[in-house]
Amino acid sequence: MLKNEQINNETMSGDDQEGDEQFEIPDRKFEDVENEISNEADKTIKAGEKLLVDVESGSNLNHDELSKVRIETGIAEKMKSIKEAIVKISRNALRELRVGYGISPLKKDRFNPNEEVINVLKSSKKDRLHKLDDFYESYFFQQKGLIEVQDKILKNILINPEKTATEIFQENENYFDRYGLTNEQRVRIAEVLRNYQEKHERVVNIVGETDNPVDLFEKLFKFKPVGNIKMKISPVSIGFFCEDPRDYAMAKTGDHDNIEKLKTNGGVCINDHKIGASIILINSEVFKEGKYYAVVGEAAVIAHEEQHAIYRLFHKETYNPGKQNQIVDEVKGENDPVKRELLIDRYLRLVIDDVDFRMANEIIARYKEGDDPNNVLAQMNIRGGDYDFLEYARKRAKEVFLYNIGSDNEELIDKCIKNVYGEEYYWRMRKAIESIYSIELSRGMTADKVIALFQNEPTKQWPKIVKRIRNFYPQK
Repeated sequence: MLKNEQINNETMSGDDQEGDEQFEIPDRKFEDVENEISNEADKTIKAGEKLLVDVESGSNLNHDELSKVRIETGIAEKMKSIKEAIVKISRNALRELRVGYGISPLKKDRFNPNEEVINVLKSSKKDRLHKLDDFYESYFFQQKGLIEVQDKILKNILINPEKTATEIFQENENYFDRYGLTNEQRVRIAEVLRNYQEKHERVVNIVGETDNPVDLFEKLFKFKPVGNIKMKISPVSIGFFCEDPRDYAMAKTGDHDNIEKLKTNGGVCINDHKIGASIILINSEVFKEGKYYAVVGEAAVIAHEEQHAIYRLFHKETYNPGKQNQIVDEVKGENDPVKRELLIDRYLRLVIDDVDFRMANEIIARYKEGDDPNNVLAQMNIRGGDYDFLEYARKRAKEVFLYNIGSDNEELIDKCIKNVYGEEYYWRMRKAIESIYSIELSRGMTADKVIALFQNEPTKQWPKIVKRIRNFYPQK
């Protein structure tokens, strides 16, 4: 079992330890306030209608003359607009009260957005607008709940790493019910927790083999380090601090002599499929005074790399070599050039999902680290740089198809790569960075909740997330 002092609790300081934002429920029942607002809205509308009737009655105009005046002034349409505005204001006021006091707008035990939006579209044109408002309120409420649930689970993992997946799930079931999570959403949470338990058990077993950092390092990387090695254990990762840059270079690249190339490299998170856990390597040399990362600090880079491990825990990795190999075999056996092009296109689009996973993972880790958004964009926008994940995919795809269908098809391969791997990736990356950094932190929205909000969605959805979240955490 891991000792408590080995668990990374550094990120649990400050506002995150205060717990969830609490609202004081007023003495009067919310239903009474709701009825009062609705009644006042009705009174205002009826008073306006009565005033219009009184004005018309005192005008001494006959029926035809009144009709003409109504048409010329457009009073009927204006009264209709006023009624709609009053109803909208009252509905918005009630919605803000529900959000502020944490009162659920859900009318069902399970709120399935896909099913509910279909019901809205099936409703009459007259009712559709109000039903759409109700849908969005329920949808935003559930999205907020998912953020809260994920935040609670992560805190639970970091503070009590020995709890089983079943225990954590059961402890949070009241939140699942409160926010109307569907069966599919609950199953996904259970999968995340099982994934966590498996990874944590692997970490426990590996560390249990030896508590000597040098011996464990040698066992995992198959070479004896030349310098001192320190170790830090987290719930789903094992961290090694390499004081000699040659050990860092050898562990990361398999070559002692890559020191110069890695002189600006502070750390890396390796998702080791063989051992079933993440290994974090820290290049301690670059944090010394006068070195590249001296100002950034070791703690920030550790937070960055540990976030990579957490991201893999909550997000399904899309890398599927079996499916990719199957498509390559189909390409090799296909002689029709049109069908062959479609298959290559299919392969490239399958790989782009993995590219998006890596891009999102890096952006979120840099956000967690506290990196400046301009610096994030500058580094990730370098074509062919260390963080240009699309360039790696381009090179790899070309190598795969040149090897399997020959250089005679190089023109076709280049055409497909250009069509699929164009400028859209870089545009999406810029919008993703802009989106996650645009959410202002407040008492209700912490950095960890921002991460929870974005990490379950592909980057193309991130700009839409910004619009959604502002319905619950108004921005300045």
